[in-house]
Amino acid sequence: MNFINMSETILENLGGADNINNITHCATRLIISYKNKNLVNEDKIKNADSVVGFVSKQGGIQVIIGPKVGEAYNDLMEVIKKASPTHNIESDNNSNIDTSDELNKDTLYY
Repeated sequence: MNFINMSETILENLGGADNINNITHCATRLIISYKNKNLVNEDKIKNADSVVGFVSKQGGIQVIIGPKVGEAYNDLMEVIKKASPTHNIESDNNSNIDTSDELNKDTLYY
């Protein structure tokens, strides 16, 4: 599956690479922290191709993709690299990110 179109939509509606602090993923979600919420268009991200759910938290979002999230992550990182080759975004897929129900209290869209 190709996640390039979804990745381009996410990057554009996050306000570009300069607005991204960190990107990682768990088993089913892209987990993205941003700098400025005013640059984020959540509705367009929620409605992007291949997005099956969405969680909004203060300072970040979780984009629910499903079991092919690794492919989506790789495509998103490629799109970011092409759009902003000199911009470094932290990526820590070995972090201890809590994706439990406690984390999902604020907003959940399906």
